[in-house]
Amino acid sequence: MSARIPDKIEQYEKFVNEVLRHDLENTLKSRDNIYEKIAQYLQLKTVIEKLQESGTAEEGLKTKVDLGCNFYVQANVPDASKIFVDVGFGFFVEFTHSEALKFIEKKVDHLTSLTNKLTKESAKIKAHIKLVYEVRTKRITKPTRGTSKGTHRCLVKFTMDNAEEIHTKLCALLNPSGYECHPFKIGWYNDIVDKGFHLPYDSNALAFCIISTPDMFENAFLPFVEKLKADGTKICRDPIDECTLSHMMKVRELFSGEEMDFIQDFELLPSRRPKLLVQTAGHVSGGAYYYQRKDCVRDPWEESKKIFGASLHPDYGGWFAFRGAVIFKAVLVPNLVKKEPAKLLDTDEKIKDFLEKFNYNWKENLFRDVIPVKKRYSEDCRRYFDTFPTSARLPLIGLDEQQVQKS
Repeated sequence: MSARIPDKIEQYEKFVNEVLRHDLENTLKSRDNIYEKIAQYLQLKTVIEKLQESGTAEEGLKTKVDLGCNFYVQANVPDASKIFVDVGFGFFVEFTHSEALKFIEKKVDHLTSLTNKLTKESAKIKAHIKLVYEVRTKRITKPTRGTSKGTHRCLVKFTMDNAEEIHTKLCALLNPSGYECHPFKIGWYNDIVDKGFHLPYDSNALAFCIISTPDMFENAFLPFVEKLKADGTKICRDPIDECTLSHMMKVRELFSGEEMDFIQDFELLPSRRPKLLVQTAGHVSGGAYYYQRKDCVRDPWEESKKIFGASLHPDYGGWFAFRGAVIFKAVLVPNLVKKEPAKLLDTDEKIKDFLEKFNYNWKENLFRDVIPVKKRYSEDCRRYFDTFPTSARLPLIGLDEQQVQKS
């Protein structure tokens, strides 16, 4: 009887990997899509509230409309006191601002209830998974040599529920501000980088790659700058980096009971090497595919030619940025499901075109649009990032060099 137990365990583990984990991934993906809708409604709520505060809605509104392919036209809205809102199933309804805000509140509550149902459904699936791993997840113990039979030591601690809760809270906190967070295990990263770049954490420790989307500039950065000006606060580094750091401080407050580190994309080791290879972190987390010359079946460049790799986001192409990683040092997730990044360039010619546009003509932003994208940086955002030297960007956002004193 006991000899058949390993075979049974193997069958159960096969069921977990081929059925339950697939169901879990689909459920969590559906929930993430709803979170994205919630973020869009909250963004619309912010826009409406700003229109109300300005008091100029009835006087008309000047704006610019993206026609696609990076073409914008000026538009004039004679009366912005009413707005069309997507109520679902392809229907749009005209609301006043107050009506729209009431609808958004109810819609967000409804969507939140859907996410709660999906969360419960995912919990049920994970409960089935735990039937296989129950002994290991709670306490795998065995007598230690040289000790009495009653003395045991814990071998492995699984924290899948805690990891899922962390991911949910991170998304709720960061997504409305234009940030994405993609989970990965430290071991996935360390396995493919040189030893000098290894992160000094447990291989099963939970980490999140932080990405800024095109919405970050308007939803997080500009409000952050306005608060700086209102408070008269001085900062000691690039305003974008300070903005991201301020949001990571909110993450630290939210998870005050967890041991965690945050590594920003620009941080260096004493050896002047980067602390974190952000494109690699983005790749292993499934957030963006990191294309390198080795992805080409036949290397199209001379061996002596230096070609830097670059990443593509499945929704935003090159219109995004890596901002760093959050590491939860004591949260171990050996059974975390790995999400493969979307490889959208499937021929040597496409990869060569992308990497050459990035390496040789990056200022023209052509590399960002080698795939169809859902959204690009706004015109103000592009003007800001395209301005050099970086000190010349400050007047564009109403700051001066005295307020930004870089150390």
